[in-house]
Amino acid sequence: MTWQFALGGLLIGILVGMTGMGGGSLMTPMLILLFGFNPKTEKFEVSIPLDPDNVVRNTIKWTQSIAFDSKDNIYVGWIMGGALSKYDRATKKVTVFPVPTHNAIVYGVIADRNDNIWMALWDSGNIAKFDTTNNEWTIFTPPTYPGHVRRLNVDAQNNIWFGIWAAGNRAAKSRCTFSSKPFG
Repeated sequence: MTWQFALGGLLIGILVGMTGMGGGSLMTPMLILLFGFNPKTEKFEVSIPLDPDNVVRNTIKWTQSIAFDSKDNIYVGWIMGGALSKYDRATKKVTVFPVPTHNAIVYGVIADRNDNIWMALWDSGNIAKFDTTNNEWTIFTPPTYPGHVRRLNVDAQNNIWFGIWAAGNRAAKSRCTFSSKPFG
């Protein structure tokens, strides 16, 4: 979230508290006047091409997940096309990073507290980490292999959690710790 949205929400909250007016009647003009929302199309007028150089060589271009790092850069996973797009807010440029595995299907993208971007690779059952400081990938094979890894999440201690699908009978609870070395 950008500071403008946070400040706008705070101002609306103060005005609602002081006047008793409904938040929607105050929020709508703010969205239109300050943030470029078009009520006729019901869309924001800002559009970011996520694959400007046609790096994702797939006839079906379908994005699936979005994450933000601490600098408010946007990361979007391509479920069809096996790539991660980064929109850098400072430079306003998009860079596409192909996942270094064959036919990767990115399913779920999250950012950890160190600005690493994690994603489930649904096709292989693996988990990928993209290091945003050096733009390098690390692929992990979790102990739940060959189950299809689905959604990832990060907790307050910066542990990565994930769900699996179609893995047969598994223990109800398991804990995996990701280190700097891939599982193996």
